[in-house]
Amino acid sequence: MDDPARIRRLYRLLVVLCGRPIAAGERLGSLPVRIPDGPRGERIAIQAARDMESGAMTILPSEIGRAIARLPQQDREVWVLRRVMGFSERDTAIAVDCSRTVVRRRLENLGDSLGPDEVAEVRSMMLRLGLPVGYLRHRRIERRGRRRLMQLAVVGVVLVAVDVLRRWLLAGPVGL
Repeated sequence: MDDPARIRRLYRLLVVLCGRPIAAGERLGSLPVRIPDGPRGERIAIQAARDMESGAMTILPSEIGRAIARLPQQDREVWVLRRVMGFSERDTAIAVDCSRTVVRRRLENLGDSLGPDEVAEVRSMMLRLGLPVGYLRHRRIERRGRRRLMQLAVVGVVLVAVDVLRRWLLAGPVGL
């Protein structure tokens, strides 16, 4: 995942779904390097969040954080994707791996418990979130390691080529 905007979006989604920024940052590092664009990519993040223990959103006002934490996991996923992130009904269904009818039903079950004020508060919190420092450091170290490995491979190829050339020159002209 080399697209910083996409990584940040997945991290923000993980934070909102699990309520724990540090754990979300750790989980972000364990996601696959190649994540598809669109709702199928969010599905990978959602499944990662399902494996995490949920906590109260301490980075939101306490009443909103507790209200979101009290939601059943699937309802929270649908609410965040559909209302907060503005996904279409179809994309939300793909991301949470259910039908459009289930998405509609889950939103109807929520009713007005989380209204426009809560949506605006969660959106502004998500916009304030940057990538975790540890993740960025990990990615830099990974990139540096790959670069050094490539340099080592180039040096190896050059050494082999020099050795082949040396042997060819020492062998002298091949008989005429």
